[in-house]
Amino acid sequence: MILTHGVFVKHVLVEGDMPAVLKAPVMAVTLVYLPSDISQARKEKVSTLVGPFVHQKLDACADVKAAAFGWSVENDFPLFDREAGDKDTGTVFAAFVGWSSVDALKAFREANGDRGVFGKIGKMEKVTHSLTRLIQYREFGNSKVPSSTRRGKYLFAA
Repeated sequence: MILTHGVFVKHVLVEGDMPAVLKAPVMAVTLVYLPSDISQARKEKVSTLVGPFVHQKLDACADVKAAAFGWSVENDFPLFDREAGDKDTGTVFAAFVGWSSVDALKAFREANGDRGVFGKIGKMEKVTHSLTRLIQYREFGNSKVPSSTRRGKYLFAA
C-alpha cells in the first residue's frame, strides 16, 4: 500500500484484504504513531493485539466489508494534525476498515467503545499521536470517486 499526501510518499506493508476494503462504500483509515525507534519485537506485540480484535469484533460485524492493517516501511512518517509538543514524524501502525456506511461505523463505536483496540495499544506502547479519517465513496458513472469527510484528503494506491 502506498500513501501519498501532497509532498510525501510513504509505504505500509498491509495484512488483510485491501482490495475489498477499497471497494467498500466507506473506508476508515486509522494511523497510530509510535516512536521511530520501536523494535520489531514491540511491533509484533502490537500486531498480535490487533489480530484477535479484527477476527473477533470486526469479522463478526455484518457492516464491516473487510479490514487490513500493517506497519509503515519508513520510520519517518509525517505527523498529521499534530499538537504543540508532538514530534514531527514516527513509525505508523495503520488500520483500514471498509464499512457499509458512516452510520454503521458510528453504531459499532458506540456499542464497542470509541477507541477499542487502539486504546489498548496506547496502554502498552508509547503512542505519540493517532488519528482516524473516513473516506466515503460516491458513484460517478461506472467509477467510485473518494469524497473525504474532512479536508486534507489522502490518496491510496494498492
